[in-house]
Amino acid sequence: TGSGVVRPRDNLQLVCKVSGFSIQTQNYVWHWFHQPFGKTLEWIVGIHPYNGNKWYSPSVKNRASISSDGSKNEFYFQLNSVSVADAAVYFCSREDTMREVDLVLNKNGKHNNQNTFLLTNMPRGTVNGKFIVVLMKTLCIL
Repeated sequence: TGSGVVRPRDNLQLVCKVSGFSIQTQNYVWHWFHQPFGKTLEWIVGIHPYNGNKWYSPSVKNRASISSDGSKNEFYFQLNSVSVADAAVYFCSREDTMREVDLVLNKNGKHNNQNTFLLTNMPRGTVNGKFIVVLMKTLCIL
């Protein structure tokens, strides 16, 4: 958690360190979301380290990459040539692919209707599963 500052046209890399379970299990897909200030939450990239599948939102596809390192149990998001429009709170999250439940994101990791966001703009094939936020980072572009 925390905040970070980068300058326009710089490259940004965020790291999500996972503990308690392996990122390489077939049951989990890992995602990054962002919520620009004053706007709604938006999915940006996802990865399934078990089979290597990756998904990108059209809004970042030409500037973004997602990768993982199973030996460190981490996954990474890189965004090239950032601009003021990229200033946001960034979230990494886990999708449980084995749960046939409505697509929700809960900031506290628990089901709570008052703090649940419906997710939109998800890639085909990841429309089922519960998302649990494991990291939040606020990014400011100066």
